[in-house]
Amino acid sequence: MLATLIETILAVGLLAGFWLRRFALASCGLLLLFALSMTVAIGIKPPLDYSVYTAAAGAALLGTVLCEHKMPDPKSSLTKL
Repeated sequence: MLATLIETILAVGLLAGFWLRRFALASCGLLLLFALSMTVAIGIKPPLDYSVYTAAAGAALLGTVLCEHKMPDPKSSLTKL
C-alpha cells in the first residue's frame, strides 16, 4: 500500500514536471530497490524481463543529464504573442 502511494506520487510529480530532478532520482532509487529485491527473491531473469533495471537507468538519466538543461517556460512564450 505504501509503495503504491509512493509510486503514484512520483509518477504525478514526473508528469507535472514538479521538482523534476528530485522526483527522477527518487524514482530511480525506488526502481533500483524494487529490482534488487526482485533479484534476491526470484532471480535475475524476471527483473530483466520486466525491464526494471532499464527503467531505473532511464530515471537516473533524466535526473542527472536531462535536467541540466532548462526547459523553456510555456508562459513566457504566451506573453510574447
